[in-house]
Amino acid sequence: MSSVVKGTDSTKATKGDLIVETKEQYNSLKLQTNRYKFTKEISGMLSDFAKLHQYEGSKDYKAAWKNWIKEDEVEHKLEEEKCRLIKAGMMDDVMIRLYNSSRYYYRKKVNTLDKKPKERKKYEGLSSDVLRRMDAQIIREINGSIDMTDDDKFVSRFMPAKSFEIYMGENPDSVSELLSGDSSSAEERRAETDQIMKRLKKTYKNRFYKIKVNLETDKKQGTRNKKQDRGGIRV
Repeated sequence: MSSVVKGTDSTKATKGDLIVETKEQYNSLKLQTNRYKFTKEISGMLSDFAKLHQYEGSKDYKAAWKNWIKEDEVEHKLEEEKCRLIKAGMMDDVMIRLYNSSRYYYRKKVNTLDKKPKERKKYEGLSSDVLRRMDAQIIREINGSIDMTDDDKFVSRFMPAKSFEIYMGENPDSVSELLSGDSSSAEERRAETDQIMKRLKKTYKNRFYKIKVNLETDKKQGTRNKKQDRGGIRV
């Protein structure tokens, strides 16, 4: 099942208008989860294991992992986490995800704790026109990916990464419009282009998250948000 919001011109409507119409058309709409988080307890266990074995090579680390997951208490807790994530809809091999998180995320995180934090760069926002285009396209893609579940509930199979690729295809000048023109070499231009792409991706992801939160709040909360948003899109 796929559809679009009817009755509103998305080129003229504000984000708030489009969200309200979507919520009225699809009561209690949920968006599928594309990223699954471990519980705090499991995250703590993975972090402790990574810290204990942070200086071991790949072979020794994997051997230690195999022994660790066989410990009674650890095995029990990881099995509970595995069942929870599968029930939540995770399709990947949970044990591989647990190992990879320990080996490549938490281990790296331990090694960076003592490093001096980098100075944050000054944030440069995108124009309101770009944000409106993003919002309208995100809501359109969410509506175009709606299915009905076995228990008669609406869920959108929207995937931000795939949708961002569609957005870039529909707006091919997005990067060139943001180039400063100050690059003196091809290498500098490539570096600037990469930074712009990261900036666009991050903004797109943040816009999606805000829209997701708005769509999944109840109608009373949504009404309060709309009142706050009457002046247009908040950027």
